[in-house]
Amino acid sequence: MVVSQAPSQRPLIREPESVGIDALPLLYSYPPLHGWTLHSLMFPAVVRCAACEHLGNSVLVASNATSGEVVCAACYGVSTAAGPVPTVAAVLGAEPARQAMDPV
Repeated sequence: MVVSQAPSQRPLIREPESVGIDALPLLYSYPPLHGWTLHSLMFPAVVRCAACEHLGNSVLVASNATSGEVVCAACYGVSTAAGPVPTVAAVLGAEPARQAMDPV
């Protein structure tokens, strides 16, 4: 017979405290991209994303070089896909700019 406990009788489950990238078991760190560094972990670790607040097991996280915050791989992809604003905006219907090495 299984007896369930009332919600008030259940033990409190403490959420993990926020940790920096130094506390995680790093396997490899990729070169930085737009201020973010992607890290592979040795084994799944419970990580809370600083951007979307998702709490879950992850083997791939990213850290910001300036703030030190840790984000999940999905939020890292969104932040790096946007990237810096290009210096020259493309005109719709225009021909792509030729590289300096292309013969004329």
